[in-house]
Amino acid sequence: MDVHNAFIQGDLYEEVHMELPQGFRRQGKTKAMRQNVLNRKFKVKDLGELRYFLGIEVMRSNQGILLNQRKYALQLVCDVGLGSTKPAATPLDMNQKFTSVEFDKHVGVAGDEMLTCISAYQRLIGRLIYLTITRPDIIFVVQTLSQFM
Repeated sequence: MDVHNAFIQGDLYEEVHMELPQGFRRQGKTKAMRQNVLNRKFKVKDLGELRYFLGIEVMRSNQGILLNQRKYALQLVCDVGLGSTKPAATPLDMNQKFTSVEFDKHVGVAGDEMLTCISAYQRLIGRLIYLTITRPDIIFVVQTLSQFM
């Protein structure tokens, strides 16, 4: 349901206590009854079954609900310029060592330059964190990379 003007009425500075509208406590009532109560109180529009929300695709079957961020992930890959690269079965090598610029200077390692746009890296990590909603297999990699923010 899309509730028209639900959150544009201003800021609340006092404590608000709410009760369920009449009819929501009755057992065995249908979706139509809930919609009638909402229609009397608010201007609502039935958008049907949820299919896509905040970059997450929702698919239903007899076995349950599947959440998918395929479109979001493909857009992320294209945005960082990796659209033509080959996928890897493991997103991070087992014994991969990451260091900071300060550590490299201390031990005398050269070759890796400091990023010129730190906010781009921070945005990338934020987008990857959002992707972990449906991709728990990348959580370790994202957590490792986020240590270098």
